[in-house]
Amino acid sequence: MKKCRKLMLMVIFLAFCSLGFSKEVTEMSSNNKIESEKSSQNMGNNNVIQEIINSIPSSKANKRKSDYEAKLISKMKIVEKRIQDKMDNSSSSLEVKEAIGELDKKWDDELNKVYKLVMGKLPANLKTKLRNSQREWIQYRDKEAEEESRETGSVEAYGDTTTKLTKEKTIQLAKLYDSLKN
Repeated sequence: MKKCRKLMLMVIFLAFCSLGFSKEVTEMSSNNKIESEKSSQNMGNNNVIQEIINSIPSSKANKRKSDYEAKLISKMKIVEKRIQDKMDNSSSSLEVKEAIGELDKKWDDELNKVYKLVMGKLPANLKTKLRNSQREWIQYRDKEAEEESRETGSVEAYGDTTTKLTKEKTIQLAKLYDSLKN
């Protein structure tokens, strides 16, 4: 009787474990699908920039290799280091949050600057395409930042995510601008 009860309890325990594992696998699969959709949404946005670069005659695109991009990265490394030092020496979470906001603003300013430079070099049909792509990207960036903030429960995560994505987009646009120069 005791053995039967132990066996029954063990079967029930294994069933619960199996259900829990199954639920976890389903959640992981669902999360992977969501990540894949997000990635493909962002890739679609990146493809517009790559399309524009590919439409430039190769002799023009290869004349200058990343002058603007290199200067931008060099300049922003100094800014990032200064702000990182500020965060490392901060005594409150408010100071960290302000530093993250400052870095986000610096990258956003650079994004707007290079976006205007690129728009000044593009023909009308490509301007419209890039403008629409950027609008979609802004929605994507904000959605990603909100999700990251919600998942981590951290306000700083929002700023970290927008900064990271804005930095990536700024560098992409800098590459595009370098391809368009001359």
